[in-house]
Amino acid sequence: MVIQLLSNSIRFTDAGGEVWVTAQAGNKDTLTINIKDTGVGIPQNELPHIFEHFYQGRQASSDEDGVGLGLAIVRQLLVYCDGQISVESQPNVGTHFTVKLPLQQ
Repeated sequence: MVIQLLSNSIRFTDAGGEVWVTAQAGNKDTLTINIKDTGVGIPQNELPHIFEHFYQGRQASSDEDGVGLGLAIVRQLLVYCDGQISVESQPNVGTHFTVKLPLQQ
């Protein structure tokens, strides 16, 4: 999951941009992973669709390597793990994904 999100952040961030990854166990029950970049961002009208199978946003559709499954797979894996994912993004500012995973004892 993290590799896919990190790969997307790197792919859509221009040279000289920044990508941050942080992880913290805020309590005994949850691990929170943040992946944030200064990349091209995602338009607000595309955000509701980015986790759909085969969906590629306008910016991503110019990328010949992708088929629109990466984020759909990430979301499905999180469903199996009882995890959550959220995204905030602004075009030309960047994107911030937050993943929350339950910690098993």
